[in-house]
Amino acid sequence: MKVVAGDATARNFGGTGRLFQLPASKSGLWNSLCVLADGTVVALTSTNAYSSDDSVEVWMIKGKLAD
Repeated sequence: MKVVAGDATARNFGGTGRLFQLPASKSGLWNSLCVLADGTVVALTSTNAYSSDDSVEVWMIKGKLAD
């Protein structure tokens, strides 16, 4: 999942970020991104990158937008 943030008018995009660092041999599918009322950004993915037996798990990370 790559994310690029823009301004309030959906312009001036920049600061590309890779939220989940997945090896090329693994997958991250059905991604979701949400900004909560307090400005927290939540990203979800289903991936087989972190399991010991190659099963698919849902992973979440939380963060804030950098200025």
